[in-house]
Amino acid sequence: MPRNASVALLGALLVSASAAPSRAQAGAVPPGYRPMPAAEAQAVRAVLQGYFAAVLRRDGAAATQAVTRETRAYYARMRDLALTAPEAQVRALPLMDRVSVLMYRHRVPADVLRTLTGDAAFAHTVSEGWVARTVSGQPSPTAEVFGSGDRAILRERGMDLRMVREEGAWRWDMMPVIRAASAQFAANLPAGMTEDEFILFVLRNATGRPASPTVWQPVQ
Repeated sequence: MPRNASVALLGALLVSASAAPSRAQAGAVPPGYRPMPAAEAQAVRAVLQGYFAAVLRRDGAAATQAVTRETRAYYARMRDLALTAPEAQVRALPLMDRVSVLMYRHRVPADVLRTLTGDAAFAHTVSEGWVARTVSGQPSPTAEVFGSGDRAILRERGMDLRMVREEGAWRWDMMPVIRAASAQFAANLPAGMTEDEFILFVLRNATGRPASPTVWQPVQ
């Protein structure tokens, strides 16, 4: 994979998985999933439409409402690790988690990072423009939607997005993509680049400035 493509894909996954290539590759529809009725399928599509509209206007609070509790909890945990995790603990994390932790340390001033409790950790990535302001990931009005109880899959152009109904509302579950990303990127690093070099390159690419050597250390 070319270096620029790798960085773009990693950035898409890191900042709320906003780009189409970051979606999980479609396979067979899982057992028990069936095409959803038109009205319910449109409700699922509307969640993603609302998410991308929130990204375009940098509305972190609205984007937060479009993703699952587990997704929001993941970002909260990455923020917590950014504050407290020693270098050895960070280096033992999966690749995507390492990037997420170091991105918070690199991009967020310490006094601000301490205030990003709970859902604010996710909202910050949108409101501060970490997520690409693009409509390229918008589902088409004809994207297929399959459902099984409180779970659904939106399928388009050979890619799947997982959705979960929580408290009566459909929300985007980003965790399958996040969990798969570490292995994907570890297997597709640019030639001759170590994981550490790749991470530091991504941090610099995100802000235009190199990461401090102290980025591996907990926030003081």
